Amino acid sequence: MKRSALISDIIFSFIVAFFCTLFLFRHLQIRLFPAVILSSICGGLSACATAAWLQNKRKSVFLKRSDEAQKEKLLFHLACISNTEKTIFFLDRLSATKPLPPLRLHNEQTMYWLRFTFQPVHADEIVQLHRHKTDKEKVLLCNKIEDQAYALAQRFQIRV
Repeated sequence: MKRSALISDIIFSFIVAFFCTLFLFRHLQIRLFPAVILSSICGGLSACATAAWLQNKRKSVFLKRSDEAQKEKLLFHLACISNTEKTIFFLDRLSATKPLPPLRLHNEQTMYWLRFTFQPVHADEIVQLHRHKTDKEKVLLCNKIEDQAYALAQRFQIRV
């Protein structure tokens, strides 16, 4: 949000609150000078609340954008590094007991498959994961997946 838009929104909220409360106080037959003072206080409080709300909104949008940029950098990095480095990277973060070849990790309850490439995961890869027989929960970690492959993973109870 541009600075001028922020200031104009704050001024607008002050003016609206000021006049609405001034008309209300005059309707309640409060003298003009005390009504103007009370209306100014109400307008100032309204302007402060508007400024705080808009700053919070602006901050959350900025954080969301920076998080998206950081996510894209991480996914690009994961797509560029070797399979061994990917396995080592996730071995620490997923608290997996040991790696299995190629790009598979597991712990007591879960089996993880790592598919970080520039191409989205397609349905054939989901079928390959489904063919692997295990009693553990199957989890696919990837950066992109096709819609058809996602639907197939849901059907085979593979968490993406």
